[in-house]
Amino acid sequence: MREVSEDAHPWLTYWLIREEDSGQGIGLVGSKFLPDEEGYVELGYAIAEENRRNGYMTEALEGFLDWLYEFPFCNGAVLSIWNENASSIKVAEKCGFCYKETKEGYRIYQYDF
Repeated sequence: MREVSEDAHPWLTYWLIREEDSGQGIGLVGSKFLPDEEGYVELGYAIAEENRRNGYMTEALEGFLDWLYEFPFCNGAVLSIWNENASSIKVAEKCGFCYKETKEGYRIYQYDF
């Protein structure tokens, strides 16, 4: 982080997903770097196994996409999801990501603003 402009720090910091009632951290969502030359940013996310299937990840990803809308140079987002990760694929599709292609065992999804 020291070698990157402070303006880039929000793009390189994952958001903590907290369970509302307990305040306990249960997962992360964020971008892997700044948007590319076409204006697309690659995202990543994870949630603790015991907190899956409660809608937390869908809510967090939708919130992160809302944050991305604030940046006119960002045209959308991309996800690389392991072929066998059916839960993550379901989250992506619920949030409006569209399947584009498969590369090296990963399904590539894209979200356009």
